[in-house]
Amino acid sequence: MWIRPDLGAIRADFQRMQQAGLRLVRIHYHHSKWFRDYYQDVLRQPLDSYLALADESALPSERSLRILDAVIQLSQECGLVICLDLFTLVPREMGDPRGWLGMRERIVEEPRVVWQEKFLKRIAERYRAVPGIIWDLWNEPRLARDDEDTLRQWAQRHKNTLRASGDSHLVTIGDPLSLRLIDVLDYASLHTDTIRSFGNVGGYARPVMFGEVWNPSGSSEPEEARQRDKLVQDARESLASGAAGFMPWQWTRQARLWHNASDAERWDDELGCCVREDGSLKPAGRAYQELIRAAPQPVAGKNP
Repeated sequence: MWIRPDLGAIRADFQRMQQAGLRLVRIHYHHSKWFRDYYQDVLRQPLDSYLALADESALPSERSLRILDAVIQLSQECGLVICLDLFTLVPREMGDPRGWLGMRERIVEEPRVVWQEKFLKRIAERYRAVPGIIWDLWNEPRLARDDEDTLRQWAQRHKNTLRASGDSHLVTIGDPLSLRLIDVLDYASLHTDTIRSFGNVGGYARPVMFGEVWNPSGSSEPEEARQRDKLVQDARESLASGAAGFMPWQWTRQARLWHNASDAERWDDELGCCVREDGSLKPAGRAYQELIRAAPQPVAGKNP
């Protein structure tokens, strides 16, 4: 998607989201150079020829920025606020290319943080006047409790960098710990498969939403029916909790250049919730559409 995007397919997805009444789409933004570093540092094999256009520098090329321009433009054409994940899969200059789980060096090693700031300044200069964008600084850090204050300082530093560069878009971190960092974030974005475990979240000074609600399912009719029933239950529990929003994760199955049949990859694919690969609505997607249409509409000037 970030090397040779099929913009027609992206537009079709966004249009289907618009038809269903969705108001926000959240996408992992992968730095183009990450692919090069992942192949070299993790896979230890030559770069796949399909990825030959990947950036060679840590900061995005004009070509990569124009791809991001196009995705943002398409989301706006369909009335969708777009939430973009910034520092999850990063080039080695900004963190560990292996991924995000517990990779704390990206928040404690000053040279990496400085590279992140350079990136933030570049995107702030480009998008600060563009409405309808949210920045998710890091998807699921899953750090030790001892690192919480360090993460808070890191998030505040990056938010300050954006603000100093004239960017006023909302900032969050996609993880349950965002609830404990809500003092420096603009809203909390919770990830879970059990909404009721959080209790009432409507009493915080800033909005709390469920940014990923996991509901894996196979492709058989009984499994898809069970997925639909759980989505309806999740949506009702989200409303009862006082949350500002509910987002099932994810729109469809993941598209990859590789398939290794691992449990993690199978789980990722089974999280496809709303549409099948051909764009047809799954039972859960149909139920989600009906729930959105039946929900109270937001009032201008108030939090949705």
